[in-house]
Amino acid sequence: MIFFLLGEKSAYNSSFILARQLQERGYTVLYLVFGKEAKYIKDNGFRYELLDPRQSKKRHLRGLIAYVRYYYIYQYIVNRKIERLVLRERPCLCLVNVLSLPLTVKLLKHQVPVVNYVNEFIYRFNSEVPAVFSGVLPGKKWYRRIVNLWSWVYTYIQFYRKKGLFHLVAFFWLSRRPFLKLDYMKEIRLYKGNCYWCEYGYRLKGPDYFSFTAEMDIPGKVHRSAFVYGGAHIYKERNDNTAFELKANERQKIIYCSLGTWSLQHLKQRERLNFYNQLLSAIAQRQDLHLVLSLPNEDLENLSLSFPKNVQVHSFVPQLKVLPLTDVFITHGGSSSIKEAISYGVPMMVFPGIVDQPGNAARVVYHKLGVRGSFRRVSAKKIIRMIDYLLNSREIKAAVTEFKQLADKQYDCSKGVSFLEAMIASRRIPAPLL
Repeated sequence: MIFFLLGEKSAYNSSFILARQLQERGYTVLYLVFGKEAKYIKDNGFRYELLDPRQSKKRHLRGLIAYVRYYYIYQYIVNRKIERLVLRERPCLCLVNVLSLPLTVKLLKHQVPVVNYVNEFIYRFNSEVPAVFSGVLPGKKWYRRIVNLWSWVYTYIQFYRKKGLFHLVAFFWLSRRPFLKLDYMKEIRLYKGNCYWCEYGYRLKGPDYFSFTAEMDIPGKVHRSAFVYGGAHIYKERNDNTAFELKANERQKIIYCSLGTWSLQHLKQRERLNFYNQLLSAIAQRQDLHLVLSLPNEDLENLSLSFPKNVQVHSFVPQLKVLPLTDVFITHGGSSSIKEAISYGVPMMVFPGIVDQPGNAARVVYHKLGVRGSFRRVSAKKIIRMIDYLLNSREIKAAVTEFKQLADKQYDCSKGVSFLEAMIASRRIPAPLL
């Protein structure tokens, strides 16, 4: 069985518990990776296949046309490697991230069953629920559909504003005869595959595997294909290869802050440094709090404030070792971080960034699992006010406890395993086409 996921640690973290249980059921699990994730996969005891160790060439591209050319030729080369792997391994099923649509062509050609592995709350157009990218809170009033419709229109506009020029150049470039064979959408249709538009763009139409519990989502979604909410998807035995020692005293409340790996790439340095300075200023005023801060080395050198005595700074923090000790978790709102906080019963202060993070923060607020802030309007006073609210709110504590119990009951992902086995059993897997 093949796992072909987005090249981020959070995507792999949520899949490890499922992969381990499939191994226990007698399946061989193989991860397809692009280089930087290989060691992490190996350290956690799984096989991997390296698709392209030279991914860094992308950094030297200049101009949009060069980027479009690289994008299509790169996926063409990787698809050839995937085809050789399919012929060699004969997989019974492939779990694919929704962003890997161009790389599913050879799976469809050789009739490998494909299941969409959805680690985010993204979905297709539905006026009953707001778009995740918009960050709009679900409502129950009569005008909720109007608000939801506006959120989808806003998401469409933002998507085509950012990707429109790329697709325009791609259309004219692919129309040239030598490059017609690089049109993966045409190949997908050739092998009887269909696509539809979701918030990340086009995705393959087929069974959906949601790597979270149904209670974490919001009501109103209309599913048009087979689906399952697999379970909590927290692999507490994962190996981060990092030791951790807490230096707080017994009377202090533990505040843990991590903005994930996305912050260096997608958040302006000025906004990051302002947030960290305001956070340090807030913690310095409260000796009854102890801050564990995950701070990249790049930002550590540029901070204007010194670290108070009740602040513990690390360039990397093993999150699953810290969360059991934490009273409040300050996060960017990544789906895996939210699931891990729920699994350990920790209320959250979410400062969302881009793509699905605003919608994740909206779900945290909707389920009363925490509060959300803004990088643009952050201040030391607001941070202190939110921390005190999370520490003292009975409503927040009750909701967090309830969701933790639900996550504990669905820790083993048995629903997800049964769903995948049913997908395999429901169809005869043919031999690859030679």
